[in-house]
Amino acid sequence: MPCMAPLLNVDGRTYPLEACILDKDGTLLGFDHWLEVMRMRAELLAGALSLSRSQLDTLLRFVGLDGGGRSGEVRITVLPRSEAEEAVAEYVHSWTGTTMTRVREKVRAVFARVDELFPFERYVRATPGAEEFLHEARQLGVKTAVVTHDGRAAAERHLQALSWLELVDVVIGVEDMKALKPAPDGVLKACELLRTAPGRSLMAGDTPADVGAGLVAGCRPVIGLLTGLGESTELSAAHHVVDDLTALSFSESSR
Repeated sequence: MPCMAPLLNVDGRTYPLEACILDKDGTLLGFDHWLEVMRMRAELLAGALSLSRSQLDTLLRFVGLDGGGRSGEVRITVLPRSEAEEAVAEYVHSWTGTTMTRVREKVRAVFARVDELFPFERYVRATPGAEEFLHEARQLGVKTAVVTHDGRAAAERHLQALSWLELVDVVIGVEDMKALKPAPDGVLKACELLRTAPGRSLMAGDTPADVGAGLVAGCRPVIGLLTGLGESTELSAAHHVVDDLTALSFSESSR
C-alpha cells in the first residue's frame, strides 16, 4: 500500500511537509490578553516594591495602560520575555532605593506569579483558522512546534488555556535559544527535537524576525501572516504572505 505523504497547500503551490513550526503571539494567538497581563504585573510589582499610587499610574502608562483603561499602546507587551522584564526593572529601579539585582529578582518573580494567577482562559483568543490548522496537522500526522520569545512555561500555559497543548509536540521558549529570532536557533532546535529536516518544515509567523529565522534555518515554505505585528511589505521576504492560517490547507498524496 502506498504511503500517504501530507502536503501543504498555499497560493496554488504544494509542499511536502513533515512538520509545522509556528510563532505564538500574533500567529496562533491574538494580543487581546497582553494588556491585561501587563496590568496585573504592574499592580503586583507595585505591591512587591511598595510603589506609590502615582508611581503605579506612571508604570501602567509605561507598559501600555493608563490608570483607567487601555491606552492603545503595546510597547512592552510585544517584547521578548527577557527584554520586557529588563525594561520594567530599569524603569522602576530609581524609585526603589535598592540594587538593580534585587529589582530584577522582584520583576522576574512577579512575572512568574502572573503566569500562575492570570485567567488566560478568559482572555486568550485564537487567530482565524489557528485551531482548525492545528487539528488538521495532528490528524494527518504532521508534527508541530511552537517557537516563541515568551518563556516556555508561560507559553504552555497560554496554549493550555485553549486546550491546545496536546496538539503541539514541542514548545521552544526564550530560555531554549542561544540567540533570539531572526537567528535560526529556536527553529533549528525545534527541527532537532521533532526529528525532521528544515526543508520539509513550515515556518509561519507575523514578524520579520519570524520570517528571517525560518529562511536562515532553511524552512520551506516560510509563511508571513498578517494576523499580528508585521505589514505585508515587512514580511515580503517570505515565500508566501497570507491574511491568516485559513489560507493554508493540507492534503494527502501517495508517494
